[in-house]
Amino acid sequence: MAKAREENARKHLEAAKEHESTGWFKWTPDWVLAAVEYEKAAACYKQVGEYAKARQCYEKQAKARVEMGQPFSAGQALQRAGEAQSNVDGKDAAIITASLYARAASHYEEEPGKENKSADMYSRACKAVGKYDYSLAHGYIQNALSYQDTPENLRRQGQELFRTAVTFYVRNQKYDEATLLFRRYLPLYIELKQRHNVHKGIVSMIILLLAQDDSTGADEVFMKYMYGDTEAMGFGGTDDCKLSNTLLSAFENGDVPALEEAANNQLITFLLPPVSRLAHTLVSMAKNDKLPSFGLKFAGGHKTLGSLGVPVEPFPVDLLSGHDDDDKGKLLGPTKTERSAPANPSVCSPEEELRRQKMELLFGASSHGGGSG
Repeated sequence: MAKAREENARKHLEAAKEHESTGWFKWTPDWVLAAVEYEKAAACYKQVGEYAKARQCYEKQAKARVEMGQPFSAGQALQRAGEAQSNVDGKDAAIITASLYARAASHYEEEPGKENKSADMYSRACKAVGKYDYSLAHGYIQNALSYQDTPENLRRQGQELFRTAVTFYVRNQKYDEATLLFRRYLPLYIELKQRHNVHKGIVSMIILLLAQDDSTGADEVFMKYMYGDTEAMGFGGTDDCKLSNTLLSAFENGDVPALEEAANNQLITFLLPPVSRLAHTLVSMAKNDKLPSFGLKFAGGHKTLGSLGVPVEPFPVDLLSGHDDDDKGKLLGPTKTERSAPANPSVCSPEEELRRQKMELLFGASSHGGGSG
């Protein structure tokens, strides 16, 4: 059966080449029939698992469609070529697959109203090469995102592209890029009046900033949307706000149990899966001292030790050799065991005190514990 299909593929290729040729009595190629024969040959090769040969046939079909002035059909042929090539393993094969999808996107662009198809092709290109070449995949996903620059495009194209982009960046630990992505999409969600996506986006940004060891940036996001910002669509009165406060307080106080409790909050499961998993990763990072500012406050550009408010100037590690254990403790901050212990609720930084006061206005005195509601 396999040999018969390979023979049929060979016959279809010969017929396609015949239609492409010219002579004394045939002055122009018959691209219509050539395209049909190339597609039949590709189908035969796919049936016997010769995906690379099938890909080549689809590429020739795309060329024929271009000659016919049919860019959309050419894009479809290149899309099928990419789908066939995706069955071939390895980095080189993945790069070829991605380039085929990108070429398909460029042809779809020529057809008015098909921007969503182009975005989908660039998204597929990113997925194809993502685990092999970050910079190449980054370029593809940015091309895809360029088609969702308005609320109308986002409404029409849906959330799949956004989820793909967030997953790609978080998987590659490019939390700064993922944060920028949420900052970019939040105004679109606000304009679309998608309250749930706005609130989830705020919580996600806080988690991403904490994963970058940037508690100051996370606190700025929280303060901006918690109180007095009408664009937040009522964020300050929600359980998402309480959860964000718990995350920030646990991080600043070096309270691992509280951070772990927040990561296990049911609201975390409603975030995009990669961000939800990152919330749990934060706990592991904190336990293993992967977050230098965990349990440290920032004031005046200097680190301060836990809830004590003791300034700690930057210093070379070798200077510790001349200090006793008490001095080392003041310089290095809380140990892993100290960080795992519950924080003293009676002592807090000015930033946390301001948050607490505003939380009291919104939820009452019971919000001091940072509960997620």
